[in-house]
Amino acid sequence: MASFRIFLLFLLTFIKSDDWTARAVCTSPTLLWSDEFDAATLDTSSWNYFTGTAYNNELEYYTSRPENVRLENGSLVIEARAEAYGGMNYTSARIDTRLKRAFYPGVSVNGTVIPKIRYEARMKLPKGQPFNNQGHYRPTSFNLGLEWHTYAFEWSYNQMWWFIDGMLYYTTHSYSLSDEGWWTSSQTTTPTGPNSPFDAPFYIILNLAVGGDWPRAPDASTVFPSQLLVDYVRVLGYW
Repeated sequence: MASFRIFLLFLLTFIKSDDWTARAVCTSPTLLWSDEFDAATLDTSSWNYFTGTAYNNELEYYTSRPENVRLENGSLVIEARAEAYGGMNYTSARIDTRLKRAFYPGVSVNGTVIPKIRYEARMKLPKGQPFNNQGHYRPTSFNLGLEWHTYAFEWSYNQMWWFIDGMLYYTTHSYSLSDEGWWTSSQTTTPTGPNSPFDAPFYIILNLAVGGDWPRAPDASTVFPSQLLVDYVRVLGYW
């Protein structure tokens, strides 16, 4: 099997929340919320199960069955399987914190406004193949599918930073810093605000997709079942 053969896409995704309730605040990195996945079952006060078919012409049916999503040995396990279910030929799982946990720069904690948020997750990804239409940054190479790595995303009012194992590999900014700002730049429509749309609470999604518009479809070399393991998810505030 080729070293980058893949169809499985993991997502630690941040989606705009419908809940605009202001939450907590702070002065050095302060933990705002976390899930260490040390319990016997998923904490449904923080997480929702998404079931059914999803987006991007993905090939899986998302379930809440323990075969697809469970806590095991102190980690969240999301498992993609080749099996007929719900009219699809694959199953997997997707969970999110919609209407339960959502954060953004400017959130207030105990009367203090936090100008910068950090999302961090320690994960082990399944072996995969990247989408070819992309830019590249190449430090010392390593295989994301063989070891645990810490993925982080930092977000201020007008900038964003992405990290793997503490190494910064991408930065972008909003229209408020320049008209070349990525998240509001050069659009055909006028932005609703200088930092829009990332000026509101966003929630977290964890899922493992099979195929779809972005990753390639499975082939004979694809190994099932395949797992995304998550040791923890943490949200910290800086001020």
